[in-house]
Amino acid sequence: MTYSCKKCGSENIHLVEYAWNMEEHYDGISEIVCNDCKTRIGRWSGLEIPDGFVESRWGNKGIVKVIKK
Repeated sequence: MTYSCKKCGSENIHLVEYAWNMEEHYDGISEIVCNDCKTRIGRWSGLEIPDGFVESRWGNKGIVKVIKK
């Protein structure tokens, strides 16, 4: 599978796996980040993720705010 940025079309991207101790951790890719335009896209929802937010596990709750404990 080839990933590209939904916003600018660049293939200069990296795939992010959330840390194991995060509430929304999934054992695999959770978001796609474009190295050119810095856009973050949720793997399951396909929605743009703003700073301070993450995609919920499997996209069930959409984009959720990061809660620091």
